[in-house]
Amino acid sequence: MTHLPDGAGFNEADFPELGGVFRGLDLAIASLVAADPAFRPKSARKCPARSDWTATRRRAA
Repeated sequence: MTHLPDGAGFNEADFPELGGVFRGLDLAIASLVAADPAFRPKSARKCPARSDWTATRRRAA
């Protein structure tokens, strides 16, 4: 995300000095999210087959 959402209700024409601040915050947040591995897409992991679940339960009991 590099801009304010349309539904934010902020009109930059009313407060031009805040427009730059919000754009800067948006860019800073976007760069932090892009740099953090926790926010990167992860591959889908397959759930173990039912027989695997049963074997796990038997071992735990």
